Order: sequence, then structure tokens, then C-alpha cells
Amino acid sequence: MACRVINGSIVVLLDRLLRQAVTARHNSDTTGGGMAGAVKGRSHTRTPRSISTMASQKGTLLLVVLLAPVLIAAPGARAEEEACVKTPDGSIVCGESILKQPAVQQNHHRSPPPAEKESAGKSGYTHAQLEWSKWQSKMPYTQLGRTGLRVSRLSLGSWVTFSLQLGEHQARELMVCAFDSGINFFDTAESYISGEAETIMGNVIQWGVENEVWRRSDLVISTKVYWGKRDGKIASVNDVGLSRKHVIEGITASLERLQLTYVDVAFAHRHDPRTPMEETVRAFNHLVDRGMIFYWGTSEWSAAQIQEAWAVADRLGMVGPTVEQPSYSMLERKRVEVEYLPLFTGGRGLGTTIYSPLASGVLTGKYNEGIPEGSRFTLEQYKYIKERYLNGEADWDTVVAKIDGLIAIAKRIEATPAQLAVAWCLSNPHVSTVILGASKVAQLEENLGALQVVAKLTPAVMDEIELILDNKSGEPTDFLAKALDSAFLTV
Repeated sequence: MACRVINGSIVVLLDRLLRQAVTARHNSDTTGGGMAGAVKGRSHTRTPRSISTMASQKGTLLLVVLLAPVLIAAPGARAEEEACVKTPDGSIVCGESILKQPAVQQNHHRSPPPAEKESAGKSGYTHAQLEWSKWQSKMPYTQLGRTGLRVSRLSLGSWVTFSLQLGEHQARELMVCAFDSGINFFDTAESYISGEAETIMGNVIQWGVENEVWRRSDLVISTKVYWGKRDGKIASVNDVGLSRKHVIEGITASLERLQLTYVDVAFAHRHDPRTPMEETVRAFNHLVDRGMIFYWGTSEWSAAQIQEAWAVADRLGMVGPTVEQPSYSMLERKRVEVEYLPLFTGGRGLGTTIYSPLASGVLTGKYNEGIPEGSRFTLEQYKYIKERYLNGEADWDTVVAKIDGLIAIAKRIEATPAQLAVAWCLSNPHVSTVILGASKVAQLEENLGALQVVAKLTPAVMDEIELILDNKSGEPTDFLAKALDSAFLTV
């Protein structure tokens, strides 16, 4: 899978010039309706063109022809054949959005879809996500819990990477690559670098809308509220927690940074034991009722806390949390696989957007021989993660031995350790989407390859993985049945 390389203003300039030229040509050569560009052999009436119109078109095309070789060859730029697509009339267009100029595939038995119109009914899927792009592999989608919202099984997050490791230009490349690959779910939080991650993501979203890379309705955006840090600190006593004041003010501030009128999902980033549950439930419902958020959920809440929120919402006739965002990986399993099990199998059908599927990179094996320069374990803000895995809760030599065993399995099934770890998470039917983190496009492309690895995780391979991990907690113990069975014959 190859993702587009975004060369800042150069690609934007060429894209706009080409769009003007192609639009002008199509407007003057066709009489309206349907796709831009008539299918060969179909007759149509030409409309007269003024001398000034023709001169403008020719001048624009000439400018593009003269500028393209110079700009594309500029230092730091890279010519990309993938940035050109073949239109339904057989012509080649470069720099156009793949959503507007779908590639015609060889031996395709379906007619290309008509151009999208804003007024048309939408299914929630873009042409790129329905495999009209040659960059696209099959991205599966699923409902987010029991909601009607469809999300891609893989998604992109901004924790650690946006701002700390990536500037806006690099973030743009990652988000475009993700979207071209079918990802529609993008996650951030008010606390990520004191809101800077939201600002970067918001700028990229608006750039994509303005340049017709995507529409706002193509994206599912989530953020989280709890720690309202500014410059790395809690500046005011009410800038933290889940009080009605901070939930509403925090989401309002997030929307301003994201430059959006709404987010699709808002998470309560942690449980607040000092705020009454009813106050928190009412605050999120206030945001839902005003169209500032569509759904709300929790992050790292216990099963009991989620059930309490549901009970309060039911009593008030309000909407409870529909999704949870927990950490989940081969090294951290108990909460998702045991504690939350009743929340998945009951009538609620809790959705999950799991994060840290690579255990902060530990499962890739890159820390087996030490800490690479530039990795997140070198960042002071995330020292606690390093201590947790490298010299904290687990014996590091034991962890390394497990990872070595997993690497051997990955090689045998022709996958990378990262792809194996992500595919393992995807194999859990209770995982709605796996949030990926990447500081480079190459990392994202590698992780996207996990989609093809899922099918290789046969029961025999999964059993072998379990033998290496040796950390499966199993189903919760039924102590009542155990006690009765010891004294009585029960069924």
C-alpha cells in the first residue's frame, strides 16, 4: 500500500490550478448533469466559448505545464506516480482528489460511480473507502457498539505523536495516508500536549475540507475531556474533572481548537470520584442535546462505574455512555477480556476504541536491546510508561523472552511483530476499532498491513501465541456455583 506524499503548498497549488482547468473545460464542453467528462461515443452539444474563456483555460493549463516540473523537482519534493488518476473518459489527471476522480481499474465489471453531490443521500462511506482508489486495500467497518455509527476497524490517534514528534505537515501526511487507506476515525484529547494535538488535527481537517480531500461528514472525530491543562499545568481549580462546568467548557474549548461545530464522540477521559454521577451524565446529555457531540463514552472506567452511569441515565431518561476507550494489548488484557465481558454480552453492547495495541512500542521488539533515540521512551512526559514496562510491573527479561517468541511467529506467517500485535487485537470480536499511533508514514503503512494478517491467525497460531504470553485470565470465577457444587448436585 502506497500513500500520497503531501508536498505542502506545492501540491495544493497544482491541485487548485488543475481543478480550475479541468472544471472550466468540462463546463464548456458538456451541457450538464452526470459525471465530469462525457463517455466516449456519447453525443453531446457543444456550447460556444468566448475568446476570453478559452484564453483563460489555455493560460491556466500552460502555467501548470510550465510549473509542474520545476515545483515537483524542488528540494525535498518527491515525484509520485500514485498522485495521478485515470478518469472515466480515459484522460490522466494529476493532483486531483481521489474522491473526485476515482481510478478505473483493469477488468472492472462495474461502471464507475457518478460524481458525488452534497445533496445526495450518503451511506457513510466515501469512494476511497469503497475501493475506488488504487491506494486502497479492503478496510472493514463495524458499528460502534449498539449505535448506528460506523467506524473503520483501524483508526488513527494523536497521543504522544502530534506536536511532540510531529509538526502539522507530517500530521497532514499521516491523516491523508490514513484516509486514503479507508480510516475514518481520528482520536485526540484536550490533555494531549495541553490542546496542541487538537489544534494540529483541526488545522489538518480544515485543510482537507478546503482542498476537497475529504468532507467533514466523511470523518468520525473524537476527543476527551478531564485534564484541562494549559502549558502542561492545571491553571484553575475547575479545569480538571467531570463537573458540569468543566465538561461543557472543556468540550467548547476543544471545538474551538479543532475548528469544528461538533465532534462525533466525546469521552470522559477518567472517572471523577468527587463529582456526582448524575451531574456528569446530565452534562454530557446537555452537549448531545445541543448538537455539540453525537455520542459520549468513557476511558479507563471500571465496569462498575460504567454500569452506574447507565443506571443513572436510565432513571433520568437520558443517554448513557455507548463506548469505552481502554488500553488493550497482548501484555494488558484483563480489563477488556474479563472485567468488561458482561458489558459486551448484555443488552447494552458496549463499543470499544482500544489504544496502545503495541504496548507503547514494546511489542515491536525495538526496546529489547535498549531505548532507540527519538522513541517515546526518551520523552520526559512519558517516563511513567517506560518505568511500567521496562523496570516496573513486569520482569523485563521475561517480557523480552515473550517478545522474541512472538517475533518468531510473525516471521513464520510473513508478518512484522507490529502487524501481529495489531492483528491479534483485531481478532477480538469485542474490539470496535484499534487506534494506531505513528510518527512516520512508513510506520502507519506497516500497521495497516495487519488487516491482511488477521486471516493468518488460525486457531493453531492463536494457541501458540497463548502459550508464549501465558497471561490469559479466563472467565470470571462463579463463586456461588463453586460453593454449591462442593456440597450439592446443581444444574
